[in-house]
Amino acid sequence: MASTALSLIESIGVPILQQVADAALGTGVLTISDDASGLSIGVTIPSGQTLNADNVTFTGPQGFSGHFYVDGLDTNPLSATLLDGFEIALTAFDVTMANGSLAASTIGGSLTVPYFSDESNGPVTIDVELSVKQDGSLSITLAASTTASTTSDGLVQLFYNLPSDLGSVEIDVASIEFDLAANKSWTIVISGNLIITVPNLNWPSIELRGLGIDSKGNISLQGGWIDLPNQMSLDFFGFHVGLQALGFGNDSTGKWIGFNGDINLVEGISLGGSVQGLHVNLTHGTVSFDGVGISFEIPGVIEIDGEIDHIHVDANTPGDLTAVGLMPSIFNSIAPIGPTGPKSVDVFAGSVKVVIETCDLEVDADFIVGNFGGQSVFFLALDCELPVGIPLFLDVALYGLQGLVATGLDPEPQPPVTWWDWFKYPNGPSGPNLSGTPDYTATDVNKWLVPSV
Repeated sequence: MASTALSLIESIGVPILQQVADAALGTGVLTISDDASGLSIGVTIPSGQTLNADNVTFTGPQGFSGHFYVDGLDTNPLSATLLDGFEIALTAFDVTMANGSLAASTIGGSLTVPYFSDESNGPVTIDVELSVKQDGSLSITLAASTTASTTSDGLVQLFYNLPSDLGSVEIDVASIEFDLAANKSWTIVISGNLIITVPNLNWPSIELRGLGIDSKGNISLQGGWIDLPNQMSLDFFGFHVGLQALGFGNDSTGKWIGFNGDINLVEGISLGGSVQGLHVNLTHGTVSFDGVGISFEIPGVIEIDGEIDHIHVDANTPGDLTAVGLMPSIFNSIAPIGPTGPKSVDVFAGSVKVVIETCDLEVDADFIVGNFGGQSVFFLALDCELPVGIPLFLDVALYGLQGLVATGLDPEPQPPVTWWDWFKYPNGPSGPNLSGTPDYTATDVNKWLVPSV
């Protein structure tokens, strides 16, 4: 077919074809020439680039030869779509064929990386080079020279700025390639270093291997969640978090980077916990826990287990405390003492199971650990009434239990409120609610949440 077309062009005459092309399309839109080296054709497309085929010859069964390239891409890239929808702006296209085989090629462009976006919510691109493997599949590599930001080691930097100046996520790209997933969809696979920057949190640099992103922005890691080296840790607002696994996801809350690990809640005591779903939300810029499981045991004496939640707030007004479930009345008691903020609060709180092993008793308890403006606090209160007594000694049985341990907390009521008022009435937004129904308890957690001054 190709040799027949060439014979037709030769029989009609290249000059006549050029005149017809100029009359039909305008002068210079389509150029045709022929010499001893072969046929050459150039087409200028509406966006300004020129598609060229030079020295095209057909050699029968051996195929064809020629030089195919596009002019004008360096100043006016041409948009194209690869594989399952990856967008690329071509900045170079130069291919040489010899006897039906690829002899040389230079194809380059700016590849749009799904999932990531800049501070204006615009696309993030990296400069790449494309080539065809011997099996005919498409290969992609990082361009030797790039206009993108790079590290001192020459790694291309991908940035994702979190909203409201809450920090950024950076990936220093060491390699990139195309991969056909098990579901027959194409992904780009990135390896490199992950760097998270969030105010007041010093994240370690994390090595990434096999971060897959498809054309729709769905993200995955080879093998799912990946294990991290044992020495990786994070100072999470004063709590030591050992990072054990890393994952990426996208759900109703937005895009996120997640970690699993363990956490040390109280210095000097082996009271630690397991962290599930420490999330850096890329949509909202927040850092949160899905849940923290705690476990503590003094063998033969007591065991504490349960799930607790994390509360973090930088309060500028008493209303900021109310928004996270804390009493606004303690605002002035949090350092810096007085009515001026911001006041930083980081606590873990929730209900836990306490097993008193000496009498085989399991009860529910309120648990709090954390700090208010740098003041470390700890609180554990349990209260239960038993329908049947638990025999302890001869003619002695346990029918109820109430206890409390608190450090760093000082719920001293201020006049005219008395200690009796504090004990008798439930707590309100500003202290004891003197018009409320008496509860006659000293173990209500809300009555104790006042940091020592």
